[in-house]
Amino acid sequence: MRESLFVRGEAGQAYSDQMEWYAGKIAEIMEEGKQRGELRADVECEKAAWAFISHYLTGILTILRSERFDRDEVLGFVRMLQEQLFNGLLSR
Repeated sequence: MRESLFVRGEAGQAYSDQMEWYAGKIAEIMEEGKQRGELRADVECEKAAWAFISHYLTGILTILRSERFDRDEVLGFVRMLQEQLFNGLLSR
């Protein structure tokens, strides 16, 4: 994972393509949630998907930076970020 953040050329493009695919799938899931009324109608699913991915990557970076890996700690951290994303920041 560490090397993939800085790789260039074909491998770098393959990683970028994979992230684009992943973001598209997450956006589709969010769009389905919007259609079911689980998400607000004004949610921009593509932007929200990239925010979701950024929180996931923050969790991955946390793992890489720590001396020991505590799965539950990392999952809790990422869950906390995701909950903030879904709860939003603005008063309603």
